[in-house]
Amino acid sequence: PKTELMQFLQRHCARPLTKQDIVYSVTKFGHQCQAIVKLNCMNGQEYAGHLSSDAKRAEKSAAQQALASNADLVEAVKAAKAAGNKKRPASSAAVGVAGQALVPGAHGAVLPAPKKPKVDSAEKTVLMHKTDLNNLVSKIARKVIAKGDALYQCNQIGQDGFQAEQSAAEQALKDITADEGLM
Repeated sequence: PKTELMQFLQRHCARPLTKQDIVYSVTKFGHQCQAIVKLNCMNGQEYAGHLSSDAKRAEKSAAQQALASNADLVEAVKAAKAAGNKKRPASSAAVGVAGQALVPGAHGAVLPAPKKPKVDSAEKTVLMHKTDLNNLVSKIARKVIAKGDALYQCNQIGQDGFQAEQSAAEQALKDITADEGLM
């Protein structure tokens, strides 16, 4: 139940979870334990599990209570995931000449799948600056960088705000890697 709860919350929140997003607290009552799970990523909702013989079982019980209380949301997230996974496994996909994938066309005809446009290697490098910056900051901070931890503020000069963010990330990477105190 704890893993299922974590997976549900990651899909529901659409981001990686931090240690502070799901917090378990266990209280002993004689020889039994009860856990409360606090879901900070869902406005601090709290769910208490049943009394159990040990802390591990108590945490599982609390996670089960959280899943049961949010059953509609859990099912909606599972349904959305299932709807998004419409790919066939590679072994069952139809393959044409020279390994080219085939797709159904009009009137049942089978046509070669359209090729994706190739991305220029220089463009790939530019796309990597923000990712590289996030990875570097993650290593320095020793925590997962969540959406919103790195903010880009761009003044409108030209048409491409995306390029401006990449350029800012590139400059930040250069400055951080040059700082011996951080590296």
